Amino acid sequence: ILVIYNCPYLQTSNEKIDLRALLGLSQNDKILLYQGVMNQGRGLIEMIHAQKFTNSNIKFILMGDGPIKSELQKLVTDLNLQNKIIFIDRVNPTVLLQYTRGADAGIVLQDVNKNLSKRLGIANKFFEYMHAGIPFVATDAPENRIVYNKFELCKLVNPKHDINEIAKAINGLFDNNIDIYKENAIKATKVYNWDIQEDIIKSIIN
Repeated sequence: ILVIYNCPYLQTSNEKIDLRALLGLSQNDKILLYQGVMNQGRGLIEMIHAQKFTNSNIKFILMGDGPIKSELQKLVTDLNLQNKIIFIDRVNPTVLLQYTRGADAGIVLQDVNKNLSKRLGIANKFFEYMHAGIPFVATDAPENRIVYNKFELCKLVNPKHDINEIAKAINGLFDNNIDIYKENAIKATKVYNWDIQEDIIKSIIN
C-alpha cells in the first residue's frame, strides 16, 4: 500500500504580502493565521476562545469566508477580543501562499471524531503552512504525527482541543526559538512535495 499526499509543488518564489502593513499592526505584533473555509469541524470556536489566554502581542487573523463566519465574528465581539482577532476576506489561490508567508505562524485543527477522512487525512493547510515556511499548531492526528516525528515543524495538541492547551501551544511557538520550527518546515518540503508524490504514482502504474 502506498500513500499519496496532496502536497503543493516545491515553491520557486519567496514573495510575501506584508500583513503587518496591510492590517496596521506593529513590528512587535506576532501574526497567527487561519486560512480557509469557516465551517464546523475545524476547531474555529476553540481557536477564538484560546486567544483569551495567548500573549497580548499575538494577533489572530482569520482569512476566508464560510457559513459560520458571521457567528465567529459575533463571538469575537461577545468575548471583547476585537483587539486580538481580525477577519479578512478570502484571496485568490494563486496568491494564497504570498499571504501565508506574511504570517509568523499558522493553525489547523481537525475534528478527528467527525469521520475517518478527518481522522486519517492531512488538511491542505498543514502542507500550505509547511511550504510557506511557517510553524503552526495542529491536531495530534495519526498522519500529522507521522510528519511531526520526522520534522518537528509544529506544535501538536490533543484532539479534544482543550482551549488552554491550544493557547499554551500557540504561546510555545513564539516563546521558543521559532526559527528552528521554520527551518524544519523548509526541510519537510523537500520530502512532502508534489514532485515526490508524482514519482510514487509513476512507480504504481509503471
